[in-house]
Amino acid sequence: MKNNLLISLVIGITVAVAIIGTNRLPAGDPPTAREEVRLQVDNVPLTPEQEVVALTLYLEARGEGANGMYAVACVIKQRSVERGLSYDQVCLEPKQFTVWNGKTPADFNDGLDQDTEVVKAAKFLASTMDVVNPEIIGNANGFFSGDRPGWIEREWVVGTYGNHTFWKEPR
Repeated sequence: MKNNLLISLVIGITVAVAIIGTNRLPAGDPPTAREEVRLQVDNVPLTPEQEVVALTLYLEARGEGANGMYAVACVIKQRSVERGLSYDQVCLEPKQFTVWNGKTPADFNDGLDQDTEVVKAAKFLASTMDVVNPEIIGNANGFFSGDRPGWIEREWVVGTYGNHTFWKEPR
């Protein structure tokens, strides 16, 4: 499962990585589609709702890189579909994402100010949540790192990526 998940995530995030990796347009050549999208992403500020999602992705999975953040984005989207909530509402639900426990977006005012590839990937993913495909991670609606919490049944686990294990609670 891990190799299939990795391959799927690589395919799903390739455009983002390619866009983020393009720092400037080549002189004299018209911009490619990737460069056009990158310019649009860099120049469009995130909405407050997208900032919550970007912060969630960054704070929950920055150590897993763009692919790990994509996997967490899949969980956010799956929960949004299942619960009928917006993406930011999913992120801010009590006790759902550890980074928000007892915190508000104001506690992370400078969290996305860094000019790093990981922050750019989090922003890109937050601005493109509508095309994130939860099927890539088996429509998982949760994840954990470390030991499996006792309340998560073994048969719910659908795969592992990096330090995160993804699970789908039956509904």
